[in-house]
Amino acid sequence: MKKRVLFVVQGAAGGVSRYLIDIISNMDSDKYQVGVVYNSQFEDERFRNWRILSNNIQFFNLKTLVREISLENDISACMTIVKIINNFKPNVVHAQSSKAGLIARIAARIKHVHRIVYTPHAYAFLSPEFSKGKRFLYRMAERFLSRYFTDITINCSYSEHYQAIKARIDRCSKLKVIPNAVPAIHGLNRSVERARLGVKSDRIIVGTLARVSPQKNPELFEKIASAVSKLNSDILFVWIGTNSQERKSRDVIFKGEMSQSQELLAGIDLYLSTSLFEGLSYSLLEAASVGIPVLASNVPGNDDFISKYNYGFSFELDDPIPKISQQIISLLQNPRLKKLQPAVQGFSSMIEETLSTYN
Repeated sequence: MKKRVLFVVQGAAGGVSRYLIDIISNMDSDKYQVGVVYNSQFEDERFRNWRILSNNIQFFNLKTLVREISLENDISACMTIVKIINNFKPNVVHAQSSKAGLIARIAARIKHVHRIVYTPHAYAFLSPEFSKGKRFLYRMAERFLSRYFTDITINCSYSEHYQAIKARIDRCSKLKVIPNAVPAIHGLNRSVERARLGVKSDRIIVGTLARVSPQKNPELFEKIASAVSKLNSDILFVWIGTNSQERKSRDVIFKGEMSQSQELLAGIDLYLSTSLFEGLSYSLLEAASVGIPVLASNVPGNDDFISKYNYGFSFELDDPIPKISQQIISLLQNPRLKKLQPAVQGFSSMIEETLSTYN
């Protein structure tokens, strides 16, 4: 008999979208029946295209599953998921990120689902964008939900796992580290990807791949871009990713969402991450998978990547802008960072260990 697994996600975009697609696409259809609860208002192009082509998966579009706290929407979403569980009859519910994690785990426990799995993709209580009081409430919520509504939590990096232990979210036996991973991509054409970006071949590109959101810290990215441009006008800063805020800048080209975004990174000279916090960023892994150097903020999640990737470098969020700018110039001038080979590992292990949590 097939094991029935129900995934619940509020925002199927960015790294969460990539995670879901990779896990589900590698589940044997002879062994698993898969359902996905999502909100089509918050899906990216990659998830949408994959969903349209996935005929053997049952999708449930839930419009009341929103990011903002709303008593009316949240109760409605929870009751709807209870009904979906009634009909789909999953053996496992795998909840993704904080908001869906809250609602889905409560619904699953109400219906006595045999196995409740949760992947935070970076705990909300780590976010500096929230007040101290809000972070405390999020930490208490995660602690309560983990202890009474969760069988196993998957931490996608060791630093996220450390933060969970430090915050006393739950006992160690219920927190399992399965690092994010991606397969390598070979044979990409730099000129083709630059043409897709609309950039001339003689320009130097510092880029990032992420949704434009407070967590990703676009303000710092813009400040660095402005400072570096004054030092070297040939260096261009490009941001690829959903720009719902319609952010514009004199020093940064915001390209918005683009298809085959991982391949686009092959046209970039240096990847720059200014994130405030991460689980383990898929975009950093994708940069490594096409073989480009990375400069990332030294925050939880990013530090895991930097420690493993030979061509990963870090800076502190409170470093002076001129210091970070000079670091970028130095990295771009380093001849040994010009032609790197794709460097990834652990993709098959990530799939196998995640599926093992469903047993």
